[in-house]
Amino acid sequence: LLCKESGRIHKGKVIHFVYPHLKHEIELLEVLDDIEIAFTTLNTDTNTYLNPIDPHYEQLKCKLYSVEKHEDIYILIDKYLQSTNASTHQQYKMDIEHVFKVERENNNKIFKDVGNKMLLWYR
Repeated sequence: LLCKESGRIHKGKVIHFVYPHLKHEIELLEVLDDIEIAFTTLNTDTNTYLNPIDPHYEQLKCKLYSVEKHEDIYILIDKYLQSTNASTHQQYKMDIEHVFKVERENNNKIFKDVGNKMLLWYR
């Protein structure tokens, strides 16, 4: 694109154009490009996932497993949740919606099992 002030050709967007209608045409092309990207995204195989976040975990080579209410780790997390409220927060009770276990490819080989666990809390 030709810049009006410098007379140079630029590859990116330029605010002032030699021909004002050219700016409008370029904006229309950019909108069409955005529409094409959105359409392509909607029509990819990633839509076979139930949750749109699943492909991101797949790219990280992570697997998510739902933890059932009867499992030991679920019971431990619930115990921590119920017993760590401050005295100023006794007017309500928190309940767990979901617990997930995350396994990343090759992490078992890298990290030694020493029995300690880190719990990630998200509310």
